[in-house]
Amino acid sequence: MRKTFLLLFMLVVSATMTARSMRSLWISMPPSVIPYLDKSKRLEMLDLIDIKAIAEVSNALGEPCRIDTLTGSFLSVQLSDVSSLQMKLLPTSERDTILCLVQSYAAPAVDSRISFYSLDWKELPVPQPDLSLLIVRPDTMTAEEFTACKKLLDPLLVSFSLSAERNELTATLSPTLLSKEERDRIEPIIMQRKYKWNGLTFN
Repeated sequence: MRKTFLLLFMLVVSATMTARSMRSLWISMPPSVIPYLDKSKRLEMLDLIDIKAIAEVSNALGEPCRIDTLTGSFLSVQLSDVSSLQMKLLPTSERDTILCLVQSYAAPAVDSRISFYSLDWKELPVPQPDLSLLIVRPDTMTAEEFTACKKLLDPLLVSFSLSAERNELTATLSPTLLSKEERDRIEPIIMQRKYKWNGLTFN
């Protein structure tokens, strides 16, 4: 009974520390990550969450910023009509924790950037997901047609989305400036991919 109580106590303490860590990471974020949303505004958003109000403020550009989700290990923020940010705490193979950021911009096709940081906001050289897995040649498609379809995807824009519940990353190609006929041509070669975190990278 005593061991069970101690185990439950440790789990509660661990969960509380993790929740505080995500909040503190949001507060201690370097200005370079979101230059138009300063620390006072980020604190105000947390205060609004604490009183169970909509966590929305105006950024320095006069646009609304809103925290959509905040958990012990995940944060999702709509920064403007065209930009968003996701933050996710991930365990490493060395029993440490690092921070993954996905910054997305829609203009209008969504283009995302993924980066990794230590908990004191030092950028880490974590390998990027293998994007070649998003383009697959069907057995019924000729090599010439496959090559032509791949050229239609240049430049290669990718939308990333972190899972709030699982250590997973979903990647989807974002074709831009294509006609309906061209979109129909590339549809057979485009694959949505879920990458799982293995403690070192998403694969």
